[in-house]
Amino acid sequence: MSTEKKLSILIVDDDLSLCNEFKGYFEQYPQFNVMSLVCSGDEAIEVIEQHRPDIIILDLVIPVYDGLYVVDYITNDMSNYQPIIYVLSIMGSVKTAQMLNDCSMVKYYSIKPVRPQTVVNNLFRLIKDKQAVEAEGNQSGNHGNHGINSVTNVSHFMSKGLVNLEWLIEDYLRKLGLQSNLISTKCTRVAIDIGIRADKNNRLGMMEIYSQAGQVFTPSISTVAVDRNVRSVVARVIKNSTPVFQKYFEEEYHNGGAKLNNSLFLSKSVDILKRWIMENGDDTAFS
Repeated sequence: MSTEKKLSILIVDDDLSLCNEFKGYFEQYPQFNVMSLVCSGDEAIEVIEQHRPDIIILDLVIPVYDGLYVVDYITNDMSNYQPIIYVLSIMGSVKTAQMLNDCSMVKYYSIKPVRPQTVVNNLFRLIKDKQAVEAEGNQSGNHGNHGINSVTNVSHFMSKGLVNLEWLIEDYLRKLGLQSNLISTKCTRVAIDIGIRADKNNRLGMMEIYSQAGQVFTPSISTVAVDRNVRSVVARVIKNSTPVFQKYFEEEYHNGGAKLNNSLFLSKSVDILKRWIMENGDDTAFS
């Protein structure tokens, strides 16, 4: 897929405001052309059949045909078509991640809410890897359409801590006894994500993390609201006292040690997850 032409993007989501937000963001980049916004699976299939976009940003929960049906249709009925499929979803369960991991057509999976800039950064990685595989195929004389599954499927990026970071954080928080659908958990997940992605030489202060986290939501929420939500999470984590909490926090913070506040919880969570990514390769389920 050449970068000399604009890469066509199809956005499939029944949240029109999110579609327009992402469309406006993608159009800031000369490499991209958002060719269509659709709200349902049947509309997506119609556009895909007619135009074969280079990139598909796909929600899982959409009317008529869901996102997995769309992926299955492309896989089984359009075998010579190899787009980059980037899934966005509020569904952050282990079962969902495993289903997507079995879909070789899906190249990346992010849990909502997710910043447009994060999606753009991930797309550039995927495009670069696809070009590398295509170049390798050309050099070896293999001109067939073999896709990019060998280097850019979900498992590959999980193992490098590049893809499904959102899923790993979600799994970590779930094992601290938190419900993923609560706004407080979502605020905490986003804050930890920002902390992990920050340059190691430029660690962000709490207010900067809260400010960036608040901007991820639509509409945005204040730093005070983010702080309040994280504080409620810390209280529940201590109360739940799950095996993961006992393993990583109990001795230091719960048995007469330092009080576990927002700052300590977030910074320690960032350190725990960074270490986990470095040490555990393909084994992404947190324990």
